[in-house]
Amino acid sequence: MWVDRSVHPPEVAEVEYLLDSADADDLIESFPAYLVSESLAARLAAIDGLRFERATVAPGDHYAELSGDAPHKAYVRLLVTHGPDAWLDDELRLCVSDRGDGRAARLRPPPLRRLQPRWLGAS
Repeated sequence: MWVDRSVHPPEVAEVEYLLDSADADDLIESFPAYLVSESLAARLAAIDGLRFERATVAPGDHYAELSGDAPHKAYVRLLVTHGPDAWLDDELRLCVSDRGDGRAARLRPPPLRRLQPRWLGAS
């Protein structure tokens, strides 16, 4: 991951993320980058204020030991462009408006846990 630390939050030019195990989560937060599964990206695509970029996500050194041959999800990088429906708050948490959350909820690819209306990072 190339990072420009002269600004805050740091700007990331490209993301390469190594998984230690098969991850069931649709959202990976690795400050200052967010990765989302391709299925979650499809649900979030209608939200004004988000865009997506390619990210390299691959098994790390311990992947085979911890997950065997289990495949990992395909992920893309989530970028927040600070539109009316998505932004980073003062604590740099990813937020989605009620309207944006409703747009994501109306799209029904595979079900996943309910998105928090104000903060996507909450469990």
